[in-house]
Amino acid sequence: MKIIKILPVLLLVLAMSVIPSISGTPQKLNVAEDPAEVGISGERLARVDRLMENYIADGKMVNGVVMLGKDGKIFFNKAYGWKNRESGEVLNNDDIFRIASMTKSIVLVGLMTLFEEGKFLLDDPLWHYIPEFRNMNVIDKFNSDGTYSVRAAKRPITIRHLLCHSSGIPYETAYNRDSGISFTSTMDDITIGELIKKLATMPLAHDPGEKYTYGMSVDVIGYLIEVLSGQSLDLFLEERIFKPLGMEDTYFYLPEEKKHRLVTLYSYNREGNNFIVSDNYVQQNFAIEGPQKCFLGGAGLCSTAGDYAKFCQMLLNKGTFNDNSIISPRVIEMMSTINQLAENDRPSHNFQFGLGFKIHSVSDAAHTLTSKGGYGWSGMYGTYYRVYPEENMFIVFMSNEFPWPDRDRSDELLQVTVFQSLTE
Repeated sequence: MKIIKILPVLLLVLAMSVIPSISGTPQKLNVAEDPAEVGISGERLARVDRLMENYIADGKMVNGVVMLGKDGKIFFNKAYGWKNRESGEVLNNDDIFRIASMTKSIVLVGLMTLFEEGKFLLDDPLWHYIPEFRNMNVIDKFNSDGTYSVRAAKRPITIRHLLCHSSGIPYETAYNRDSGISFTSTMDDITIGELIKKLATMPLAHDPGEKYTYGMSVDVIGYLIEVLSGQSLDLFLEERIFKPLGMEDTYFYLPEEKKHRLVTLYSYNREGNNFIVSDNYVQQNFAIEGPQKCFLGGAGLCSTAGDYAKFCQMLLNKGTFNDNSIISPRVIEMMSTINQLAENDRPSHNFQFGLGFKIHSVSDAAHTLTSKGGYGWSGMYGTYYRVYPEENMFIVFMSNEFPWPDRDRSDELLQVTVFQSLTE
């Protein structure tokens, strides 16, 4: 009888000893000794290097880090240009960049961990959790003297609307420019809750669910996370995402010992012929100066290519990395593969949109060699990432230049040079 009782336990132990890590997918990012290990032609991959070097040599870019991963291995990781050109400081792979809207993807994954816990449903009205959004107005008509009239919104903003940027909450526009609201970065002595409640007093650009309008929806989500979790957004992300993934260099505001690693922000000059050090004091310094109490969920984080690569691998793994389960495969699938624009949405852009991710269409794949179903996002200071489930591959690109007239073109050229290096 004793043997019969012990046998099931022994079988369980033996079974667990042969089960691979959580999902059977890479839980650490190793370095490929040869790109051929992951189906990449080293000869063709050299075109990525030449593309970036030419951008620097031709004065079309001041700094950039390219990190490429496939099948859980980093097969390309190189820095170009300068952390600070004027002082001659060369850029390093682990230097820290302002990632602007790439913050959104991290925050939205954070929100969906609360969805998994039953804290809300996607089509719940936002005002159930943030009452200030209960009776919203919409811009009805602009007058010749610069004033405008409003009317009541036809329907409430839902959480789905926030996730899909169809809430009607815009970024800076002519009518909200003097509102005192910080739209992308701030050194104001204000919390995110105070800022979002001020935002709720502004009229919407259109009725919720009417169309896609890129704006501060994810900043609202950042505050919604605080309401639902009872934690400040920075601590919530640290606990739920950064520590479990090993993202040790990702912050809203850099600690003293890491401030020296922040890359200088450059700007194309008014004459349009050269990059100069950005004279926008807030954008240049928000991460290292000021009250440091406003956690902008739509644009506030700083990070490294290596840290963001871990986040990308977690997405490829459908929710796990570093032997930690961050979010379920079902939720990642919902966010990244299903067009979540509500029935009455009319997207003004020619792409599908998941819950926070732009999803590559057939058109995208046709002109950049990428695969349909890839997804990702970018940041206004020159950063972007893409995850390609079909190839089990990701691209992370970091640069800090705004405005940068060649940004979209450089993104597409990088994708072309990466995908042409695939051998299978």
